Amino acid sequence: VKYCGDLTAVQQAQVAHWIFDNIEEARETVVQWLGCAPFAHALSIMLAHHKRSILEADADYPRDGTMEVQDEFILDTAWMTLLKETGSSTDVIHTDVDLECLSVFEHRLFEKSARSGSAGNYQWGLDAGNHQDDWDPYAGLLSHWNHEDRNEGDPDYDENELE
Repeated sequence: VKYCGDLTAVQQAQVAHWIFDNIEEARETVVQWLGCAPFAHALSIMLAHHKRSILEADADYPRDGTMEVQDEFILDTAWMTLLKETGSSTDVIHTDVDLECLSVFEHRLFEKSARSGSAGNYQWGLDAGNHQDDWDPYAGLLSHWNHEDRNEGDPDYDENELE
């Protein structure tokens, strides 16, 4: 979620759940609802509600203004908080999605397992000869990538399937 202020992941999930439960159209197009303006607006309203007493104590709060002017101040300030405080929640774990995807890809590419078959038997790139400067793409791999559930001579097929 692009703008979430200092709301916790649980609070954001509560808003998402409310939208999903109460807006019928959101069930069919959940991505458009939870990743865009309606969700950010709902977070602004929630933040305004939770921080109302703090915002009313702000020196810029229009105490002499109409209820409409006061509400507008609260909502505008809540929105600015969403923009400025995004990522400051203490319960948010930041994830590098590109790094996670690359890690999963490398695991699938280099693992030695029954699932990978003979392709996982240190064969990566050998169809074109030795690697430049005798580079070993398998050097330093994580030990848990060798599942030890396949031996070097094992076939890539189930022998029962041949009968």
